Amino acid sequence: MSNNNISYPLMNTTMTELLYQHYSLDSIKYVIDMHLELVNSLDNILSRDDPLREKKISIFRYEVFARFTHLAESLGSLLFAFYNLKKR
Repeated sequence: MSNNNISYPLMNTTMTELLYQHYSLDSIKYVIDMHLELVNSLDNILSRDDPLREKKISIFRYEVFARFTHLAESLGSLLFAFYNLKKR
């Protein structure tokens, strides 16, 4: 039996359907949203006298960027693999 005889359940699925039905962005998006909310409220939470105040805010801004990059990388990997599967 060759690989051409193996049925793939996603062969008739479009990229849009794949993303909508099979790919969960919820957990990473939730963490991004949490960090964004925290960045917005750090102004009220952190003391203005804290010498590390700006550094702490920068760390959370970096975390939002890092999580978004992780989300984009994960999504790109999935779509690249799916595209190559469909090309076969």
